[in-house]
Amino acid sequence: MPTTKDIEDVLGSLPSDDDAVKPKPATIKAPKVPAKGTLQRRLHDMFTNMGAGLMFVDPVCGKVITQQAGDLAEAFENLARENARIRKWLEVTLEGGAWGGVAMACFPIFITVAAHHGKLNPEIAAAAGISVPIPVKKQSESPNGKGIGVMEDVVPIS
Repeated sequence: MPTTKDIEDVLGSLPSDDDAVKPKPATIKAPKVPAKGTLQRRLHDMFTNMGAGLMFVDPVCGKVITQQAGDLAEAFENLARENARIRKWLEVTLEGGAWGGVAMACFPIFITVAAHHGKLNPEIAAAAGISVPIPVKKQSESPNGKGIGVMEDVVPIS
């Protein structure tokens, strides 16, 4: 049987709380954001916004795009430095302007048509703020028997 002295000797050889190695607190490193106005910054913002928007519908895919925004922006800028045609295309794409307006005007149409024809989940369209008519029915399912896509078979967009 150990004596009190034996126990004190064992305990005395153990490190005290003061001697213990304390782990460094975890630090969260903020992602590197390029300087404003640069091509890389505009690409970074585009990918970040794309990922953030996608997170409403698909959190996994949206998050990875957002997390990779910096690397994507840097890679695309490097490509643009090597290829003037790519740089021009990126600049035009990012500037928006008239083409951006056309794309934004067409977006609700594409989303509605895709959801209406079963190519896109209507919940995704709803997340984008677009109300979608019920999907087109087959002629055999049409309540009026007149065929596919007749106006009585759809709910108007609100």
